[in-house]
Amino acid sequence: MKNCLKRFMLLTLCSCVLIWVITGCNISSNSESKNKEATIAVACLIAHASNQKRVDMDSLIYDTVNECTTNFGYLFGIRLDGQPKTVFADNLDIDERFKTASKERLALDVQKKASEELEKLNKIKAVQPEIDFLEGLREGSTALRSLSKNISEKAIICTGSGLQTTGILDFRNNILCASPNVIVEDLKTQDALPNLQGITVYWQGLGEVEAPQTELSPKQTKALTEIWKAIIEASGGKFENISEVNYDKSAEDSMGQLPLVSVVDINAEPPITYSEQSSVINTESDGKIEPISLDEAHVGFIADTAEYSQSDIAVASIEPIAEYLKSVDTKILLVGTTAGDENTEKGVALSFERANRVKQTFEELGIGSERIETLGLGCTDPWHVKNAGYSGFAAQQNRKVVVLDASTEQAQEIMENVTVSISS
Repeated sequence: MKNCLKRFMLLTLCSCVLIWVITGCNISSNSESKNKEATIAVACLIAHASNQKRVDMDSLIYDTVNECTTNFGYLFGIRLDGQPKTVFADNLDIDERFKTASKERLALDVQKKASEELEKLNKIKAVQPEIDFLEGLREGSTALRSLSKNISEKAIICTGSGLQTTGILDFRNNILCASPNVIVEDLKTQDALPNLQGITVYWQGLGEVEAPQTELSPKQTKALTEIWKAIIEASGGKFENISEVNYDKSAEDSMGQLPLVSVVDINAEPPITYSEQSSVINTESDGKIEPISLDEAHVGFIADTAEYSQSDIAVASIEPIAEYLKSVDTKILLVGTTAGDENTEKGVALSFERANRVKQTFEELGIGSERIETLGLGCTDPWHVKNAGYSGFAAQQNRKVVVLDASTEQAQEIMENVTVSISS
């Protein structure tokens, strides 16, 4: 947290020194000097909503409000719910005449004003059902960009789990299992990225939830963090995840009844997407291989067939996995999947044929057939991104063959619990 506040603290020090110099030298015409001072503008996105852990104000928010007040900056309080809204927009500047007061008096005024601002933030709570973090970021960006004055520091402090339950990025559609790059490209296609150019987003409480929302595993929290990092950076902003966060449990009763926020099903952990820039083989603490997703970008097929569209790319993607398997005795399960949300007999059969085509490639690369099980799930796989249709980046990711360690609990559950499938 200290690292994230370095820039704010530097501004505070500079401002305090400047105020001392002005007061001590009794310079009355300080308007020109003030115009040269740096000004901070901060938008606080407050997720006092169902299923969210409430962030304690005695942390980054407290420090930031003090910085804004000391530097005569701007502070926006924004409500995070299904329809995010700016609750207040405060210009914390004061009359030039009062800036020549003693530093003790200025400090008292700053403390009083900061307390008032914190109280206003504390009173913000959800009004509309669900929660839309993407629109919250857009609202924060719009507020900051509405300032005509040249601002040297623009920041958004976003609180909340990051599990959006409405709008274009509804995580109930299994967004958590999608690749960050796929999500970003989809948002670009729909012109849905907020303009965060020149803005630093500090996020508190990412992945932290309250009942009835199921807790995320460390891997799922990491996946969620990578998704929001990719979105914010693709929007031109800088992302800072604040992991050291205190939560205010005593404030829960005072908030009263909060609107409903739907529960996101997070049971299926996202498979690792193949990447030629890094090792594709990751293992759990017990040595079992983590799932690997060979999507259409790496193992593509000719439409409605089980024939590779680019055989050389497909083989090159599968080869590192085969080489690793030669060094262990692990058995694998290949799960074929398809795009769309309506499962058909034809789609299930096609996904099975494609899984078998990948199996054939493994065999050609020296892996015995007795070590490979295949399964076709169509569009009922646990990683499926819903409402992605049949074209676009998300649909491309839904057309895949997933490699699983056959001994893992997830692989066993898939083989035992699927109701519509074709298997070898």
